[in-house]
Amino acid sequence: ALWKKLFPQADLWEAEYNATCVELSTKQGKLDGFNVLVGDQGNNETLDEWIKKSEGGFDVIIDDGGHQNCQIMASFIKLWPTVKPGGLYFIEDLSVGKWKGYKEYSTASCSKKFVFSHKLQEWVDDLVYQGLYGSNKWDVHFMFCQAEACVLGKKPPESQANKFVKTELLAEEGFFVDTAGSLKPVTDKITTHSYHTMYGQYLLPYYQSKPNMKMLEIGLGCDMNYEPGASVALWKKLF
Repeated sequence: ALWKKLFPQADLWEAEYNATCVELSTKQGKLDGFNVLVGDQGNNETLDEWIKKSEGGFDVIIDDGGHQNCQIMASFIKLWPTVKPGGLYFIEDLSVGKWKGYKEYSTASCSKKFVFSHKLQEWVDDLVYQGLYGSNKWDVHFMFCQAEACVLGKKPPESQANKFVKTELLAEEGFFVDTAGSLKPVTDKITTHSYHTMYGQYLLPYYQSKPNMKMLEIGLGCDMNYEPGASVALWKKLF
């Protein structure tokens, strides 16, 4: 009901293990407006069937299913490739990952000892080191974790000169990129790096809620290969 209320124009899909519950919910009209998938999210054959039926291409996936560590991992391995560039993958209730009752499910490639939050910690290294020091470089663009849950964003498509396609950016991210790009020199926050994600999603909304904020930046950029002060000029323009 929440998703239909929030996203009336979206192409909505719902997956559930309990076929009896799905049948009853369908009869009660609770799944009106939804496409339905049934089966175990930890089973590769089931996941392949889901992908085939839905044709993939998801902008958003929300895993609020069985919460077993190996189920979460199996689903992610299969479904992450079906997420469109710039899309989002949410995982809820991660806090139960170390509970005994949520370490009973295993697969041929995932033991009961596996804890999904440990994998998230590995992925933080992947994000930070981008293939260096034993990390992996893949198409995850950012990861945000709050109490009990995380969301991973897939890298948006890139055009020439390392500039992101504007239609794949959130409004605040696009505003940050446009503002930084209008200044000379252009800060490496949007060229060499993709920091528009965290500044667009967190700093700009924070400033909007607290325009009299007090902010400290460490590093003027005196050792950059362009003149120092690129970010200072950006902050003056934005704030």
